[in-house]
Amino acid sequence: MFTKKTTSGNESAFPYLDGDGNLTMSEIGLTKRELFAALALQGLLSNPFVMGRTPKELVESIMAGYDIPDLAVLVADNLIERLNEVE
Repeated sequence: MFTKKTTSGNESAFPYLDGDGNLTMSEIGLTKRELFAALALQGLLSNPFVMGRTPKELVESIMAGYDIPDLAVLVADNLIERLNEVE
């Protein structure tokens, strides 16, 4: 039977096998939360029309301090929360 494993946003996004074949979580590199936020940010910036803006308006929003990075982190946090829901 499949056992549901929860995920933590603070876990390494890129675990690896050490020389003994043990799964190791690196202390360096990106966390899952950072990776998910970066991917969400990439998507938001690649298609400004999703945000209801033209590319020029998107750049102006970023220059004015609009919270697009905050939205990317919110998306990442929501994804982690959804991944941990029991089905």
